[in-house]
Amino acid sequence: MSGDVRRLHPSSILFGLLRTIKQFLFALLVTIFLASSGNQWALLGTAIALGFSGIKSVFDYITVRYQIRDGDLIVDEGLIFKRHRTVPVERIQNIDHLQNPIHRFFDVAEVRVETASGKDPEAVLRVLSMTDLQRLQENIFSQQSVCGDEKIVAVADEGIVGPKPVDPVQSPTTQEGSTEGNPAEGKPIQAQPAQAQPTQVYEIPLSMLLKYGAVSFRGLTLIPVVFGFYWQWQWSGPESYRRFRGNLPDVSWLQTSWFVYIAAALCFVLFVVLGSAGWFAIRFYGYRMTRSGDDIRVSCGLLTRVSATIPRDKIQLVSVQSNLVARWLGLATIRIETAGGAGTENNKQAEGVLARMWFVPVCRQSDVDRLLHEIRSDLSAGEDLPWQATSPRTRRRLLRLYVALAVLIGLIYGYLGGVGGYFATPVFIGMGVWTAIRYSRSLRYARGPDRVAYRSGLWIRRASMLFYDRVQSVVVTQGILDRRWNMARVKVDSAGSGPAKHRIEVAYLDADFAAHEAAAICASATGMLTGDLKQSSEIKRRDDAGAAPKMLPRPVARP
Repeated sequence: MSGDVRRLHPSSILFGLLRTIKQFLFALLVTIFLASSGNQWALLGTAIALGFSGIKSVFDYITVRYQIRDGDLIVDEGLIFKRHRTVPVERIQNIDHLQNPIHRFFDVAEVRVETASGKDPEAVLRVLSMTDLQRLQENIFSQQSVCGDEKIVAVADEGIVGPKPVDPVQSPTTQEGSTEGNPAEGKPIQAQPAQAQPTQVYEIPLSMLLKYGAVSFRGLTLIPVVFGFYWQWQWSGPESYRRFRGNLPDVSWLQTSWFVYIAAALCFVLFVVLGSAGWFAIRFYGYRMTRSGDDIRVSCGLLTRVSATIPRDKIQLVSVQSNLVARWLGLATIRIETAGGAGTENNKQAEGVLARMWFVPVCRQSDVDRLLHEIRSDLSAGEDLPWQATSPRTRRRLLRLYVALAVLIGLIYGYLGGVGGYFATPVFIGMGVWTAIRYSRSLRYARGPDRVAYRSGLWIRRASMLFYDRVQSVVVTQGILDRRWNMARVKVDSAGSGPAKHRIEVAYLDADFAAHEAAAICASATGMLTGDLKQSSEIKRRDDAGAAPKMLPRPVARP
């Protein structure tokens, strides 16, 4: 396909029309209602709008062209207002595609090409045949291999001598015993042939999806529906309930209010559990992870099939997460962040972001290390890292905060609920003390040889690891309370912060220790990028109060 100009699949005309109908579905229903009432102008306006939409879909099919030429993906579109987009192949991070049932019927897919810009996809091709999609992926990945080899040869030809940068992902073709050339000697590295068939890494059975979905409490998003039913019940419910109660057996406890409340609570819990399990099963049905060379591919979905290709060397951050009930069941979730997956989390059409956000939607905790090894050969859940607690004053600071909040809540509750409500204040205080102690124990920080890690969470336990070669910035911040307690927080950012919903932002560190650790992280990140570890003598600090950036003196190691 390289150099050949390609066009969309003819069914893109139909999908363009369906997309317009979906966007203006409510307006379309209103016009149909008006037309049924005798308003023929509404029907005529709807027909004209659909006609223009069909014409636009035809023009999109005629004018959209794409090709790979001179190491660039080129997309041309438009007839009157033409748009020429050039995306360097070496900048492409992900090539994702999705298929709903209609896509699968026509054997086509909607394709999204993402770079590290962290915004919307650089190119959206609606729609391509599966054959053209496979050809596009093969050409882009082969072009990236050629570009990478040319860069290595160019560096070797310039005679640059120094420590070899650490390769975070060691390909099987670059291990000992390989017959590849040596860049230091000016010999080009030969591109290895791609694997003929992808290797299956992991599959999730339906039973595990239902189990984890039931305890994920995704059904809580249906609470507005419950309130809607309750609001409707306010008008017609009491009379219906009296008729229902009249049909119950003549048993006294069935007629009591407490039975009704307990039954309603159980029905609500059942509603949430079944809704969560159903959502999880539909979204991730048939989940399958495969690996082809240095690319990890995930696919899932019952109605809308989502497929994402993730280069291993583009992964920025890895996060292992599980809530309290999932930990009791021995289950966990693995999320990742890539450079192309930042900033589009709120885009409901970015199904590829969802696939990375739920990289492994559920797995057994015993399988976590094995799956992490697929990302990096030396990666584990972090048990081998030197974990350490935050400042010794963390518990005391949190105790004061949570107890103050508990007293405030107790006073408000007593004011609203009468004198008896004030007796609940000790209960709130006890809950605040327990939360402060448990939360302070959950905070852990580690700095390993190739990554920085952070653990946090009381109900949802999250352990995230960010690799030094993906660090974009390291910032030490101090708020008003931080300065009062002589504390600071270290924030480490990558290009893909967002989808994992957990950032490397370590709070409640001693101020001197935070400065020392930030400088050490900067030095390690610099060493990963240049191959030469250079100790930084100063780092920038930004105050939350908006003060101008200052320079911290040389960090002092923590005793």
